[in-house]
Amino acid sequence: MIDYPVSIVFTGDVSEKDIHLEIVDLPTLPDNLVEQIDLHWESELKLNPDLFSGPLLSPVSVVQKAGQVRLKCGVTDYKTFMGSTSDPTIPEAFRRRAIGVLAVTVSADGFVLVGVRSPRVDWGTLRHVVPAGRLKPSDGSVFRGIEIEFDEELGVKPREDLQSLVCVGLLKDETWGRLNFEFIFMARSLLSATDLIKKAADSKSANEH
Repeated sequence: MIDYPVSIVFTGDVSEKDIHLEIVDLPTLPDNLVEQIDLHWESELKLNPDLFSGPLLSPVSVVQKAGQVRLKCGVTDYKTFMGSTSDPTIPEAFRRRAIGVLAVTVSADGFVLVGVRSPRVDWGTLRHVVPAGRLKPSDGSVFRGIEIEFDEELGVKPREDLQSLVCVGLLKDETWGRLNFEFIFMARSLLSATDLIKKAADSKSANEH
């Protein structure tokens, strides 16, 4: 049996109004860790010069009670996310994990969309459902985050091209030692698989898959 380090935090339909996001300050990283993160980033850039250290939200805690989800997180960046989770000896208080969003997308003719990552991006050549991404401070909400991923990765306008978009749960995922919380959505499209693939080919992030 494969030991897959993922656990379910909760399941059940959660609407946009039921997920509350709070931004808090994160502890300052010690100088020696900042130096370690910089060195790790330099090594990663040698492997993938296209990496970009954009801003990310880093989870602090998540509480689900009476149908309400309260997500507390701070602001970090991709470089710190990678570097602070690359070494298991780094204390948990200083590990800047990310918040993932992904949607199991079903086309109007019953196909599930799966992407194959380009070798030019982090975690290249892996297969996964699309769209998916990490929550950024500018997204404003978990639902807005997945809607942006639909637009960028598939060229899909959720308010126009989807029949439904529902958050069905939250996972704690340690597969890569990086992600902490991953919000899972179920999406049903009004478009056929062929139309979705055509849209994806012209999307902003078409080179990712």
